Amino acid sequence: MRRLRNHGAEHANGRARFVEPGLNARMSDVHAALGNVQMPQLDDVLARRERLATRMLAGLASVERVEPQSVPPGVRTAWQAFVVRVDPPIDRDGVISRLGAQGVEATIGTYALHREPAFAPFAGSPDRLIVSAELADTSLAVPLHPRMTDDDADWVVAQVANAVA
Repeated sequence: MRRLRNHGAEHANGRARFVEPGLNARMSDVHAALGNVQMPQLDDVLARRERLATRMLAGLASVERVEPQSVPPGVRTAWQAFVVRVDPPIDRDGVISRLGAQGVEATIGTYALHREPAFAPFAGSPDRLIVSAELADTSLAVPLHPRMTDDDADWVVAQVANAVA
């Protein structure tokens, strides 16, 4: 990863040798300073996201045709996104549109990279990776952030339920 973030270069004998394509993905000093200031709050932020996610999971448990993401036992997640899957034949894009009309900013939950133009040369047969393709067609991400109130979380759940009804 160090090599990839630094233009794909390996350093030896005072010289960089570029052994694979990479990125200039090093953190700036400003970003590092901001991260240092935020680190003391990290545990509280992660705990709040987890409480909200647990509340939303409970609220969605009774919503038919919506399957929230699951976390395997013993695994802790940062809940970077709250993703749900809608059962076909529900039109995921229509759900996103209906949520947007109600003021809920939702987006596609995941992408099937093998169907994206940048990865087309590596995609192979169109019937490969069918689970990835299905999830890309049926998943959406809804708001989840630590400044949400419990009422906000309940409202998002209600709007998802209305959007698939």
